[in-house]
Amino acid sequence: MHPNPSSLDTRALATCLRASAGEFPGLEAPLRDGRLSLTTAVTLRPVLTRENLGEMVARAAYKTDEETRHLVATLQPRPAEPRTGGSALAGESALSVNTAAASASPRSG
Repeated sequence: MHPNPSSLDTRALATCLRASAGEFPGLEAPLRDGRLSLTTAVTLRPVLTRENLGEMVARAAYKTDEETRHLVATLQPRPAEPRTGGSALAGESALSVNTAAASASPRSG
């Protein structure tokens, strides 16, 4: 699990970044030229791979912390929604059958 960048102080951010920089040396230039902030680089960490580093830097360049968190959220897989078992459809089918049966049966009057 990766730490929440908004809850880290500068020293902790730097520590996380050093760990990431060892794995992703391509982060150095965007950090030096200002395309990425320390917080942005750490926020990107859960979705960074060696293969997508250039794309992620381009997509996150000059973004706010909130924009970067949104980007990461859109890239992370979400757990599957639990299935309801189709109870709504079953209820509709029963209603349709009951309605059809009621209209077909003769009424006494």
